[in-house]
Amino acid sequence: MNPRLRKLSRILLRSLAALFLILLLGALAAWGLRARIATALAKDYLQEQGIEEPQFTISQLQTDSLTIESIALRHPQATLAADRLQLTFTLSELLNSYRIGSATLQNLTLSLDASQLPADNSQPAPEPLSLEKVFQLLDPSPFLPLPFDRIQIADSTLNLKTPEETLTFPFEIEAAADSADSLQIATTLQHASHTLELEATLADPARTRLQAHLQVDAPVAFLDRYLPHWKSDLPDLHQLSLSSLELQATLSKPLDSPAQLEATLRLHSLAANYEEATASFPLLTLETLFFDFNEIPLHITATPQSILRDTLAVLPEQTLDLDITLSNLNVFEIQTRSPISWTYDSGYLSAASNFQLSYQLENTLRPLQGQIETLRLQLDDQELAPFSLTASGTTDQLNFQTSPLSLANASPATLEGVTGTLNIPEAPAEPIVLALTGTLHPAPLALNGEEAFLPQAALQLESLIFETGTETKLSLASLQSDPLTQLPGIARLAGDLKLDLFLEQPSDSDLASGNVKLDASNISIQSEQLNGDGIAIQSELSFQQWDTNELSNIDLTNEAALYSLLRRTQASLDWQANKLSSPPFSAQWSGGSLALAPQDEQLKISTSFGAGILRYDKLRLDQVYIENEHRGTLAQLGGTASFSAMLEGVTLQADSQHQIDSPLSELSLSGNYTLSPFQLVHSDLPARFLPELAGLSLSAALQAEGDFQANAQDADASLSLTLRDGAIAYPASQVNARGLELDLHLASLAQLDSGPLSSRLRIEDIEAGDLKSLQAESQFSFQNGTQLAVDFATVSLFGGQAQLRSAQIPIDGSDFQSTLDLENFDLDQIARYIDFFDGRMQGKVSGHLPFRLRDGAFELLRGDLRLPDGAPASLRYNTQGLLTQDANAMPGTKPTLSDRILKFLKINPEKTAEQAIGNITITEFYADLFPENEPETPIKIRIGGTAHTDLGDVPVVINTQLHGSLTELYNFVIRLNSL
Repeated sequence: MNPRLRKLSRILLRSLAALFLILLLGALAAWGLRARIATALAKDYLQEQGIEEPQFTISQLQTDSLTIESIALRHPQATLAADRLQLTFTLSELLNSYRIGSATLQNLTLSLDASQLPADNSQPAPEPLSLEKVFQLLDPSPFLPLPFDRIQIADSTLNLKTPEETLTFPFEIEAAADSADSLQIATTLQHASHTLELEATLADPARTRLQAHLQVDAPVAFLDRYLPHWKSDLPDLHQLSLSSLELQATLSKPLDSPAQLEATLRLHSLAANYEEATASFPLLTLETLFFDFNEIPLHITATPQSILRDTLAVLPEQTLDLDITLSNLNVFEIQTRSPISWTYDSGYLSAASNFQLSYQLENTLRPLQGQIETLRLQLDDQELAPFSLTASGTTDQLNFQTSPLSLANASPATLEGVTGTLNIPEAPAEPIVLALTGTLHPAPLALNGEEAFLPQAALQLESLIFETGTETKLSLASLQSDPLTQLPGIARLAGDLKLDLFLEQPSDSDLASGNVKLDASNISIQSEQLNGDGIAIQSELSFQQWDTNELSNIDLTNEAALYSLLRRTQASLDWQANKLSSPPFSAQWSGGSLALAPQDEQLKISTSFGAGILRYDKLRLDQVYIENEHRGTLAQLGGTASFSAMLEGVTLQADSQHQIDSPLSELSLSGNYTLSPFQLVHSDLPARFLPELAGLSLSAALQAEGDFQANAQDADASLSLTLRDGAIAYPASQVNARGLELDLHLASLAQLDSGPLSSRLRIEDIEAGDLKSLQAESQFSFQNGTQLAVDFATVSLFGGQAQLRSAQIPIDGSDFQSTLDLENFDLDQIARYIDFFDGRMQGKVSGHLPFRLRDGAFELLRGDLRLPDGAPASLRYNTQGLLTQDANAMPGTKPTLSDRILKFLKINPEKTAEQAIGNITITEFYADLFPENEPETPIKIRIGGTAHTDLGDVPVVINTQLHGSLTELYNFVIRLNSL
């Protein structure tokens, strides 16, 4: 007991002893002493006991009664004053047994000064209080038999002076002896806002009973008055309101049972704000029945109006039913009698469930156990199917496990075998640590009549909760490598995957920072669209101060919002592969990268791609490297790109500069490119893409440049291609060309339109079998993707020229018709071209040759070659022996009359015919080319003129024709020099 209170108790007991002495002295006066003598004797005794200047007057003394008035007793720490003390007695009992009948004390005022009581530290510490000791204090045995029948103190006041104030309590006491060994006591202590009523029966232990009823109408004011410093012991209690408090307690000791205290506390209209939690209860009831202060069981029932902590709430209008056991006034055990329903809603995360809790301090391994049933959890727009959670452990470390976790609707996966720990250290500076593990099982998936195999993953989660914020780590690692994934009829994937997530967020902010890492190794894929092996991928996304509230609602088309997000973001991706193929592309020893990072108030985006060997269909490129870089804002990004590769040992280099405007709203891209000069030497590149050109080789110096532009609707580019020093060898058709020059201009590749610039093709020399041509040249342009407009096309041939009349050739292969004008073909060059022609020709012929494309087939129409009127022409041919060389070898015959006449005239017909054929002045030359009515006779030639002989000039007409198809004619013509 507090030393101050112990001393105050001694003072109170001395005051009561003095009062009892007055009673005894009054009894002596009743034996016949005079009142004045008795008064003097009593005062002397009281002064010896430390009572200063006792004052009282015996106003009436009878043989059966005594009245004492104006009582005033004073002690340094206490004063006692009363208007009247009246005693009744039987004189014989008073003299023989020192027993009175009744005592009535009116208007008693007892004042105690506890403000200056010194602490008595010399006393040993009091022993712990127990109910048995309370019963020992209440044991009336030392006072038996009781020296009175009835005592009543009415209309009395207790004044208690403390260092802060003086407290006043009106009170009444009534004590009555039921028998010589039993005492009934009733007292009422009143105040303006509270009343304490005590009723006691003091007898032997089996009959001793103490009942108390405390009613406080303003409990908070009661605490402020009597415990002014109580709030300092609860610094986190920000608000408390309580309309009234009612306590009923009964102390008893039933037969053959230890002492027990039964109490019921009712708190009406309770509302509190503790730390960040608020609660309100219309009524909260605590009930207890215990035998020892070392272990006090409490039964708590309440129907909350609200219990909130941040976004965590206990559902209202439900009955909370708890059992709590206190040991040495500390929580020893807690047990819920029925599930408690609660909800949680933070905007993006919500939950609801019922939970039951059990806490046993004596269980050193698992004092705390709990179960959450039918937990419903929703994150943003994803809701988990109801699940349960069981937990056990200590207040420092809690172990838990859950039933399988999955989404409520069409869950793509289930998290099974979930176990974890929750560590809650006592030191505030140390973090609360939540860790859990589980296995992620994908939901079954049927594809093409078979069940797909999807990867299972081991999940690890660790969250550190500091006073200043949280840090969370999440890891997912695939459990199977071969196969990793198998989708029947679609793809098969093997390898290892791992995903790591780190997230940190301050407790006073919605801004989060962290990173996400993906590591894929030993990946192989098999599918119709993509195949590869030896694939490795490493990627990382880092972010700083992302607003988690705005992130879920961010408008990716909002340029300002997205730019602000990207400026706080860094991303990187690196990959490598031994083999990759996606027809018609394939690559060996390839790799690439992507990087995004803020730099100098702008964004920098870089990409790269490299391959040891890159194939497109039949095209092979070696040492391929592509690099791209962009800088700027989302409103405008400027960039450069470069491409390099080896093509058949030749280095290709292309570069580009471009600009991207408004990529989120009205995307537009513009720029230019250049293909650096490079040289092809005997390349079979055309033949790789056009099988009909098998064997063709190309040599040339090439370069190109152009512009390009694109928007959300379409894209286009221009092309200026320059080819110099070109040469083509095509043995299959015995075609060779040298001195090729090409200037190709396309203002629009998408529209295949040349715009205002025409293209030019020039060939210095062409050989087709035995045919030779010089200086072929053409000027042309593409018009709107529909026509090839040929301004002119000429080729020098046989000393003359073949020229295509201006033509509009449909690009789509539609029917069209045009004409070749054949001008000034030199007959002598044609004759010299034919090795077996032993002669000379003079003269030039001209004509035309129509042609057409109909139904996709090329056709030569009827044309002609003719000698212009009046133009000179001649034929000189070595005909000697042509007709006469074998005349002498012919067998002899009898000469005819004609033979004799010719011989007489000295005329030789064969020789004359030889002379006629060998020397002709041509006045008519006409070649009928490809007559429509004779498809098997493509050429008919008529030569007319005068043959010159020794006998004179002879008119002559020569008709000849060629038979066969057009292909046979071509093969014949290009081989004339070889026949």
